[in-house]
Amino acid sequence: MNKKEIIQLFATGTGAGILSSLFGVGGGILFVPALHLLFGLDIKKAIGTSLSCILPISIVSGLSHYTLFEGEFPWKAAMILSFASILAAQVGVFASGKLKPKFLTYIFIVYFLFTSLRLLLKDAQVELPDKPIPPDYVLGILGSISGFVSSLMGVGGGVVIVSALVSFFEVKIVIAVALSLIVIIPSTLSGLAGHIVQKNVAWKYTAPLIFPAMFSAYFTAKIVHKISSRNLELLFCVFAILVSYSMWKKAGKNPA
Repeated sequence: MNKKEIIQLFATGTGAGILSSLFGVGGGILFVPALHLLFGLDIKKAIGTSLSCILPISIVSGLSHYTLFEGEFPWKAAMILSFASILAAQVGVFASGKLKPKFLTYIFIVYFLFTSLRLLLKDAQVELPDKPIPPDYVLGILGSISGFVSSLMGVGGGVVIVSALVSFFEVKIVIAVALSLIVIIPSTLSGLAGHIVQKNVAWKYTAPLIFPAMFSAYFTAKIVHKISSRNLELLFCVFAILVSYSMWKKAGKNPA
């Protein structure tokens, strides 16, 4: 591993840690494209390696948010989301083994564009009112989708939980992010186990990504409630669109 690769890994890990604490997405949204585009891993190994990094980062981010949480934490909702996501994560592992890498790449592009659209359409001027956590059956559905997306795409599944709770049920984003990060831990562990069995983890990239990510995730969680993240959201949208375009061009050159 040369100096350039080490710097790229450090920068990727730092950025992933920041995004994890800001949006509750685990960090895979940066890990997968970086491992795929910068280091040449095929999409399945990029996903598996991403999950190996997401797990410790989510633990640090989740615990950091929990210590700053005001009021009683909704542990029942976290347990329902977690249980459903663990079961669905194994379905995602099975699906990733059956689908062609090029098809997975296109799925990831759609995911990126959806995330960008969600953030761009967000009305930053509207203060969401306090709303209760949705019913248990809704949480079960959200957890299942989250676990499946986590294992299939290596992105932690947090985008499903946060976007749904905030956009459709008007849950405060601080609660949604904290719930997402807690739920990501067991769902990622479940998905990672399946990818380890399939030998989809390039372990040499794990440590150089994890340590800067954990550091940045911890300190971002400490300041996230004190600053506006709108400018970072808009920058993230630009980044996501550019990465989607790059992955689309690369997929078009591959025959399968």
